[in-house]
Amino acid sequence: MKRESYEYTPLEIYHAVRANRPDISFDGFNNKVFLDDEERILTVRVTSRYEFNEYDDENREPIVPVDERDIINAEGDFVYRDAFVLRSRSQKAPSWKMYAFTGLDVSFSIGEGILDFCYTDFTKEQDSILLLGALFSSDKKREAIVRNQDEALEAESSNMERTLSSLDRYLYQSVYSSIFPPYIEHFTKNSIPYFIHYITELQKEMLRRIEFVFDEEFYPDELSKFLPCERYSLYSDVYGTPTDFTREERFTMNGNLNPRYLKRGNIDTSEIAQRLTSYEPTNKKSPLEKALGLEANRVKLFYHVPRFMAVEYRVSTIHDMLELEFTKMLELGTRLHKCKICGRYFIVKGNYVSDYCNRIREGQTRTCQQIGAQRKYDERLKTDEAVALFRKYYKRYYARTKVRQIKLDDFKHWNYKAVEMRDRCQSGEITPTEFEEWLYGSFRNRRKRE
Repeated sequence: MKRESYEYTPLEIYHAVRANRPDISFDGFNNKVFLDDEERILTVRVTSRYEFNEYDDENREPIVPVDERDIINAEGDFVYRDAFVLRSRSQKAPSWKMYAFTGLDVSFSIGEGILDFCYTDFTKEQDSILLLGALFSSDKKREAIVRNQDEALEAESSNMERTLSSLDRYLYQSVYSSIFPPYIEHFTKNSIPYFIHYITELQKEMLRRIEFVFDEEFYPDELSKFLPCERYSLYSDVYGTPTDFTREERFTMNGNLNPRYLKRGNIDTSEIAQRLTSYEPTNKKSPLEKALGLEANRVKLFYHVPRFMAVEYRVSTIHDMLELEFTKMLELGTRLHKCKICGRYFIVKGNYVSDYCNRIREGQTRTCQQIGAQRKYDERLKTDEAVALFRKYYKRYYARTKVRQIKLDDFKHWNYKAVEMRDRCQSGEITPTEFEEWLYGSFRNRRKRE
């Protein structure tokens, strides 16, 4: 018997939202994720499965919101959306790629991926993909005949290309939706609405969780005594979300030399060059090589060509990536603070907690930090007479430099002295009246009205 929706538990609903369906699954890409816990950097190695060095259609253009050639020519790192560093793993761009993010390493500070995803307005492109989904759902489903592995890959690539070309503008709105796209086996009338619902519910869940766990101003009288991990335990109990997560971790001794992937316990990177350049082969076997029956230089070669430990996670969905990043935030003690201008959370770096973030709000040309600094200054003018007087005469005399009534060098000398006098006024050494008289007499002015 089918249960009504109100009979499902919160935990069942949590898992149902993230469940694949016959027509659409959320694990389109199988990516590797590395953690540099010292620098608190996550790096996602996006699959290169859908890149081709030989392609029969030379006139076909890839989807390029991020130009692969720009990334390759960026002398190492390509900064994307201010918080993400993209790096191509190939020295030469492939002749054709199905998707702009394939084959890239995407690195970012822990917490930035969640915040970027949570604050993306996915409704901007929602209507366009709903329309496409409705058009494609009218197509009759065709069962692909697969006789071998090559034909299986061809069928998969065809479905993946159709998925990406249909959803590209929607997916490219956030980094996580870009690098963890879905896979649509065949379009039905519910495929796109189901994916939109998935994205919407993930956003709502993570925003609610971030506020409960990391916001120090969220019911501080009761929650300030809790550690973030304890707050999450309480959150899970209240909202019925999981308290444990299963993920695939792989340890390898064939790690990449890139320091972003290396774990503690590896040799210092400064020693690598010395080892590589000092290798001198010999025909004489070492005692260990003789004892183990190894050929000459076998042990020495392992020393001079180092192997590196690395730990990687295999992640294929947005929700698994969100959970990985969230749990690492708990483990590493990441702190978030809410900006008093835009109301969005940002990562606290160091011991100083600013009231404002460095983002530029939509419709603005300055960061929240710049806007906040200006507001503080304006408030200070209202209460600090010395600052108000200084600003008044600064603007007056600076304007005169533009029409050459005051020489610029004279203005700079005056400004240095005026700052000193302003500080004396603030400390009480001179009165505001004395300060204004000095400012007024610095250059020729019209006679003051009585």
